[in-house]
Amino acid sequence: MIILFSKIYEFAKTKIPLINYLCGEFFYKLNNSKLSVYYYSRYCDLNPENDYILLRLGNSYYKSKNFLDSINAYESAININKNNFESVSNLGLAYFFIGNYDKSVVIFKRSLEIKPENYEAWIMIAVSLANLKKYKEAITYYNKYLNLYPFDTDCIYALAKLYEVINENDYALELYKTFSELKPDSANVWKYIASIEHSMSDYDSAIFSYNCYTSLIDDDFDVWSNLGDCYIQIEDYQNAIQSYKNALEINEHKPETWERLALVHSIIDDNEKSIRFDKIANDIKKAVIY
Repeated sequence: MIILFSKIYEFAKTKIPLINYLCGEFFYKLNNSKLSVYYYSRYCDLNPENDYILLRLGNSYYKSKNFLDSINAYESAININKNNFESVSNLGLAYFFIGNYDKSVVIFKRSLEIKPENYEAWIMIAVSLANLKKYKEAITYYNKYLNLYPFDTDCIYALAKLYEVINENDYALELYKTFSELKPDSANVWKYIASIEHSMSDYDSAIFSYNCYTSLIDDDFDVWSNLGDCYIQIEDYQNAIQSYKNALEINEHKPETWERLALVHSIIDDNEKSIRFDKIANDIKKAVIY
């Protein structure tokens, strides 16, 4: 095999398109992008009207993250064959990775004209539109995809985040809950659910969601503090005290948490502890000032 390839290599030094093509294919299959680019480029110098080789050249540049050169190769391939789906689709990806999201949207829409069942293009269009802050248009494409693939958790999560961005919290909450049913061990989603429920003053539900989160991650100061606030709202003072204590075990230098702890003890007429915790809060504030 080594002897055979050495002979091919010698032939490749000549201006024979077939030999350069064979060497390009050989290195392409070995994932050696540098050499596949070299031989495909030599072939294109001799025969620039082959859209297949231009596609392979674009892919070789793409694999080495040379997206600008890959774009040139893909566009050359498309100029020869505008219905070459792979060239169009890969061109959309290359534009996406250089941050040209407007162009990426246009190209992926073109790929759908060639191959309407290319549903993954909807996702790339949605992500590109989201990066352009065209959130409502992005939501439309995510929903189109989810109508066909309702259990795609990545898509559910991304769509929920977009609904949060545009303050459509009811829709975001519904999607996060769907996600949590599919992946109940995903801690951050429980946190997002709890945060939305808390903001909507649905304290009982927020308490449940915060507790689901703390059963998975128990060292989050903000969550324990928020949980304490929710318990105060439903007048469950003992659990509020415990939640604040859990928060302070993580970070004892937060005066506002000591103040909340003091408040709860004042409510339950434990004035001695209330005064003591207020003093701790004031001492921390003084230490920060000085």
